[in-house]
Amino acid sequence: MKKFIPLLLLFAMLAGCGSKNIANDLQAEKWNVVATNGESYTGEFRQDTVSFKMGFV
Repeated sequence: MKKFIPLLLLFAMLAGCGSKNIANDLQAEKWNVVATNGESYTGEFRQDTVSFKMGFV
């Protein structure tokens, strides 16, 4: 059983470090952000930049 746990942890780490491209995931959507003071923003992720536009909730 003690040898099984490190193998399970290794498998979990390798599965978590898959070949998923985080940049493509961020660029695929517009993100709505609400600040603690109640202001809302829309974030658009592009290849090299991110832009925020102020909006209303």
